[in-house]
Amino acid sequence: MKSQTIQIEGIKHPQIQDCILECVESMKDYPNHMFWTVDQQFWLKMVGYDNVKNPKEEDHYRMARFNLKEAAQALNEIKWKEEGVHDFIGQHFKEWTKDSEYQIYPDGYEKGPGGSKLNRKPTFTEKLLELCCKADNRYCEDKLKFFNGEYSHAQLQLIPLNSVHEPFKDVHNNETGKRDFHRGFQTRVDDDYDKDTVNDIKEDIEDYKWDPHAQQIALFELPKKYQYKEKKTKTLVKYGVANGNHRVTAALLAGETHIIAWIIKIPVSSLREWATAVGNAPGKTSNPRKKADVVQAIVEAIELNETVFAQKLNEANKNDKSKVTSILEKYLIEVYSIRSRQIPGYVKSILNNSGVQSEYRDWTVKEFIREIIENPDKYPGYEQVQGKDNQFVCDGVLNIIVKDDTTQYQNLVYEISDEINDENRPTDVITLPPKGAKFDKNTREDVRKVPAKKVMENILKVYQAGEKLFGATPTAHVPKYKGAPQFDDETTFVRVI
Repeated sequence: MKSQTIQIEGIKHPQIQDCILECVESMKDYPNHMFWTVDQQFWLKMVGYDNVKNPKEEDHYRMARFNLKEAAQALNEIKWKEEGVHDFIGQHFKEWTKDSEYQIYPDGYEKGPGGSKLNRKPTFTEKLLELCCKADNRYCEDKLKFFNGEYSHAQLQLIPLNSVHEPFKDVHNNETGKRDFHRGFQTRVDDDYDKDTVNDIKEDIEDYKWDPHAQQIALFELPKKYQYKEKKTKTLVKYGVANGNHRVTAALLAGETHIIAWIIKIPVSSLREWATAVGNAPGKTSNPRKKADVVQAIVEAIELNETVFAQKLNEANKNDKSKVTSILEKYLIEVYSIRSRQIPGYVKSILNNSGVQSEYRDWTVKEFIREIIENPDKYPGYEQVQGKDNQFVCDGVLNIIVKDDTTQYQNLVYEISDEINDENRPTDVITLPPKGAKFDKNTREDVRKVPAKKVMENILKVYQAGEKLFGATPTAHVPKYKGAPQFDDETTFVRVI
């Protein structure tokens, strides 16, 4: 084996560094090379330090280890400045890093990218990996099937960060030469980077406070068209961040060389929805998803029509719209764990933003007003009355939009009265059924007749009361008014009229 011929030529820093580099070169083709597993003293013996040491040093190797420590720190500094490689020595001689006095850079060289504390042992190690594996927080597993995904490895892995595509960095397609993604494989609608979150995570990493029981990062295998070799080290970048952009960014800023992660296989087209449904769910991350993230992820999935859910929903939209709402509701609960009280709002937003339609549209007054304004081809000639958001005029007819409930019946009486006493135009009342009403194709005719009956009953009551108050022979008691005692000199009601 080539390593047996490597001999150190002297005890000066350049001579020690040349010997280290020669050893590293010999290790490239031998993943089981002894140099990977020996400590500093054993390494010195292997490279023939006994042949060049000062006779006064005898057998304790104190001077040798001191010189080796300084030479290694200086080489780390060179590799960092010239090639951007952090802890070059630690990457190749892992046993050396276990020495209690191991220091990556020379004294005074304390800050690295993001102000990180470079002179410290790494957080992400085999020991931490073992603790994380014992915790076994397998959050990826139960829902990958919904997105045509699967595990690449059954256990967590310790992955070199230089093999991971940097978060928030443009993604180019090496087959077309074009940029396919402009912010990495980002999965949020907005607010994709939170500086405070990154700084908090970075501080925890530097203080060795990574929680093995927490949800770990998820990386996914990049398709060949997105793989490339990193410029400085020529390392193949073969992973993208599926969940954990802030944590990977923080690890890079903290000067870490590795990260602990689940490795999954998943189509890039399904990545947004999986990360939104699983990785960024409330209680699973420091920066949880928003409603808009969920809506956009599902809308994109519907448009792509690649998952079982999307195909089933699009089939219902085409052939049986009565099933659309129930399919969406079941999916939101089963995959996204949305609270039942929130389901109607999510369903409505998804329908409003996709080409899918349910059998029934549950409009609010504001939504239907917007529907008329934004679709002039569908509602030609409808012009909104100034100062009256819920009123439109079309062909000389006043249209009043109301939600079918008791309060609206009463308000509508006054709107109709004002119109009769003012311009007295023909009037159409556009009613929307009340929340919770049994409103379907079988009951719609009867439900839509209720407002007309209720409003006319109220108008008649007002008319009858007016007759009794102001008719030829008034019989009603005219209401009187009194104020409640509110000042310090008032002890009882105060008569007003």
